[in-house]
Amino acid sequence: MLSERRALEERQAEQKAAIARRYESCLDQASASYQASWARACKRIRDQARKDYAECISTLKLGKDTCDGLHRDRDKQDCPTLPRVIGTDFETTLEKARDRCLQESAAGLQ
Repeated sequence: MLSERRALEERQAEQKAAIARRYESCLDQASASYQASWARACKRIRDQARKDYAECISTLKLGKDTCDGLHRDRDKQDCPTLPRVIGTDFETTLEKARDRCLQESAAGLQ
């Protein structure tokens, strides 16, 4: 009887550990998706800025100093901010994914 109880407790502990691993994995995937979406949006913005700068120089012929002033952030390596609509959309998607992870985890614990 004691060994059966111990075996049951071990199975339950293993199940809880598996649920915790799935939850962490789900959160990791949500975060990776968020970061990838952010990076793609940053790249599109940088690419468009470079294109606009090249057009400023070649087509508009406004001069390097003027174009540098108009497009000074075109070569930023990082992208700490995005236009509000885009950033908010990504953050909302991340929060929904986190909530889904939590719901799935809670369902697994029942």
